[in-house]
Amino acid sequence: MGEQFRVIQRARAKIGIIAGDPLSEVKLRTAYGAISFNLHGVEGNDEALRQFGLAADAAEKMGDLARAIRAYSGMCAIFIGQGRYAAADDLIWRIEAKLGPAARSAIVRIAAHNSHYMGNHRQAADFAEQALNANGPQKRGTRTSGVLFGQRLLALMVMAKTAWITGSTNRAFTILQELLEEAAEINHAVSSCLVISVGAVPMFHASGRLAEARKYLDRLHHVADTNSLWRWKEWADGYDLYGFDNSAGKCAEAISRELLSGGQGPRLENTAVIAGRRAPLEILDLAISGEAGWCRPELFRLKGQLLCRRGEDGRIWLKRGLDLAVQQEALLWQLRCATSLTEFETGAARTEAIRALEKILAAFPEPPPVLDYNAATEVLAA
Repeated sequence: MGEQFRVIQRARAKIGIIAGDPLSEVKLRTAYGAISFNLHGVEGNDEALRQFGLAADAAEKMGDLARAIRAYSGMCAIFIGQGRYAAADDLIWRIEAKLGPAARSAIVRIAAHNSHYMGNHRQAADFAEQALNANGPQKRGTRTSGVLFGQRLLALMVMAKTAWITGSTNRAFTILQELLEEAAEINHAVSSCLVISVGAVPMFHASGRLAEARKYLDRLHHVADTNSLWRWKEWADGYDLYGFDNSAGKCAEAISRELLSGGQGPRLENTAVIAGRRAPLEILDLAISGEAGWCRPELFRLKGQLLCRRGEDGRIWLKRGLDLAVQQEALLWQLRCATSLTEFETGAARTEAIRALEKILAAFPEPPPVLDYNAATEVLAA
């Protein structure tokens, strides 16, 4: 991909000379945006976004809706990567209004991804189902995905993550297994990085399946290194540091600095969730200050727990997390927040917290993740 990027940079310099060939311009600008997104870290976002915008304008003038959709999809992916979920949502529906039914299959795929991060779990699952049906249950490929994510893999990843958060634990890991098998079969570098970073490592790690989490994190390092995908290498380094106490041969302070300088977005949010009790307050506060929706109850809980362990009253954060998790129908986050509240409440408030925790445990349609179930039952037994 690095070699391809250098060639595209040379070709892009000649766009002014080929003014009579708009199709070549659209192809070059779209390819530049896609490769820049994956090859570089956050510093490549602005130029990639500009190139996607120019490609979308040129494709629309040509009447080439498929290429316009691809460019707009790339813009949405960058907004999502920056944690600008409201901006992505606005763009998604403007694309549909502008391009009509032709854009529908791409729209529901992008909307599934963004709805997940916004914390609209049921909506995300519904859009993911629609995306699978719109393209056919077995259809693969990245033709209208601006940053080269596999479309079927992306939909399956959203389904697995939302099932996990909403309490369908067995279903979540069944879908995850299907997702990982397909990703291995396809062996597409960018798609592999996505499903491992956003799906496999966070889900296995949070469920206490550390050997599997480590296996896929090593795979992420290998794919990112082999293909010079710096963006995904940054994800892997952050996971190593905060989830496995292994700085992957780099200075721990440098990795922390990279993570904080990268701003809000999925990388920061997933790293904070993986870090758990080890998440520093500055990382939690940065994630909370953004638009994180999918894990906001867990971020509130981690901050409240950290403050309580420092001897400060963090219970207001635990309560905020529980209230939001109830609104989101996020049973996993409800269970975690209620467990922490039961641990730190006293007197009548503790009795109320115990009742709430027992009610949440009974609400799970499938057995909760073992780590979370054990934590809850230990607190109740105490």
